[in-house]
Amino acid sequence: MHKQLETQNTAVLFFSRSPKAEGKSKQLAHHSCDQNNTRIAEALIRHTRRQITNSGLPCFIFDEVHQQGSTFVERFTHAFESVFAEGFKHVIATGNDTPGLKAAHITSAARKLTSGKSDVVLGPTTDRGTWLMGYSRHPFDANAFRQLPWNSQDLLDELLSQSPKISQFS
Repeated sequence: MHKQLETQNTAVLFFSRSPKAEGKSKQLAHHSCDQNNTRIAEALIRHTRRQITNSGLPCFIFDEVHQQGSTFVERFTHAFESVFAEGFKHVIATGNDTPGLKAAHITSAARKLTSGKSDVVLGPTTDRGTWLMGYSRHPFDANAFRQLPWNSQDLLDELLSQSPKISQFS
C-alpha cells in the first residue's frame, strides 16, 4: 500500500541529454575522444534508466529535444514545473552522470518526501552541488529555483537555507 501511494504522488525527472550530445560536451574519460565519451555516456544513461525503472516510480525524461529554455536553469525549472503540472506532489530529479545512483536512493527520497518529514531531499556532491534533488510541490518556488547559484560552490548551502525540512544522503 505504501509503495502504491508513492507511485501515485511521486515521479522521477530524468534530466539528461542524448549520449551523442553528452559525448560532445563533456570529457568523461581521461584523454578521450567524442566517440569514447559517447559510449561512456550511453552506459551512464542506461544505468540511470535501469535504476529509475527499478524504483517503480513513473519517469519523465527531459532530454535536449524536450527541454525548453535557453539556459540550464530555465530548462531545469521548466522540467520540474512540467512534472508538477501533471499532478504529482513530489518530484525527484537526477541526471545522467551519477554512476553511484541506486534505485534505493530514489525510493528512499520518495519515502522521505511522502512521509512529510522532508520537503526537499538532496544528494550532495563533494563540489557542493547535488546528484539528486527531490522537491514536494508546496515548497517548490520556480522563481527562487531560477535564482539559485547554479554551477557554483554555493549551490548546496543556498539549497539548505531555503527549507527547514531538508534531508540529505550522506
